[in-house]
Amino acid sequence: MAGHTENEIVIAAPLDLVWDMTNDVENWPRLFSEYASAEILEREGDRVRFRLTMHPDDEGRVWSWVSERVADRASLTVRAHRVETGPFQFMDIQWVYEQTPEGVLMRWI
Repeated sequence: MAGHTENEIVIAAPLDLVWDMTNDVENWPRLFSEYASAEILEREGDRVRFRLTMHPDDEGRVWSWVSERVADRASLTVRAHRVETGPFQFMDIQWVYEQTPEGVLMRWI
């Protein structure tokens, strides 16, 4: 079954700060409460491959998967996909950053 979702948020902070924090995968467990750990498996230039592990769910299951991201600071975009899909059939996400008068608009497509 194919699916598509889009989410967005405006963050009242400077673009450089938002970019740096949201692309610092090693610190995602401090930024995103659902992640118990983030382990960098490989890094080459703007590409990073990493394992995310979630906190146990209500039934005690712990989900984990490997993802890869390629950040492009010039275009303010990040392309991400699951290498090991874990609980998902597939997942491809584009992160788009845009400076607005209110702050940084982040969209996940």
